[in-house]
Amino acid sequence: MITFEAFIHSYGYVAVFLGMFIEGETILALAGYFSGLGYFSIALVILCAIIATLIADQLWFHLGRLKGRKILLKHEFIRNRVEKVHNFIGKYETHTMLTYRFIYGMRITTALLLGSSKASAKKFFFIDIATVIVWVSLYTLLGYIFGSAISPLIARMKDFELQMLAAIAIILLVVFVVRHLVKKYSSRA
Repeated sequence: MITFEAFIHSYGYVAVFLGMFIEGETILALAGYFSGLGYFSIALVILCAIIATLIADQLWFHLGRLKGRKILLKHEFIRNRVEKVHNFIGKYETHTMLTYRFIYGMRITTALLLGSSKASAKKFFFIDIATVIVWVSLYTLLGYIFGSAISPLIARMKDFELQMLAAIAIILLVVFVVRHLVKKYSSRA
C-alpha cells in the first residue's frame, strides 16, 4: 500500500501541473500548504504552476480564437450576452487581461472569451506572463503561510476525528430528512 507521503513525492508536482488546467486557487493553496510541511519545494511548485498556467491560458485563449464563437453561440443563456461581453472587452481589453485572473471562477471562461473577441493574442501573451507570476506566487505563498499557522489546529483535530465524523453524519441525516419532508408535503399541496 502506498503511503500519503510516497504518493505526494511521486505524483505531487504532476498533480499541481494538471490542476492548473482546471482549478488553480485551491491547488496552489494546497501545494503551498504541503510545501510548508516539507513535502514540496515551494520554488518548484511555483515554477511548475507558472508553466502549466501559461500553457492552460494560451490553450483556452486560442481555443476561443478558433472555436469560441461556435461554442458560445451554442448556449442560449450565453448567446444573448456575447456581443455585450465582446464590446466590454474591446473597450477595456488591457484592464480585463490584467484583472480577470483574480476573480475566482473566471479564469478559464474569460480566457476563452478574450480569444473569441478581437483581443490581441500578443498582448494577451505578455500580460498573461506578468499576471500568472503574481497570481501563482500569491496563492502558493498564502497556502504556505496560512498552512503553517493552522497546522497545529489540524493536528489537534485528529483527537476529535470520530466526533467530527459523527457530527457530519448527523448533519447530513438532518438535511436528508428535511428535504424528504419538504418534498413530501409540497407535493401534497
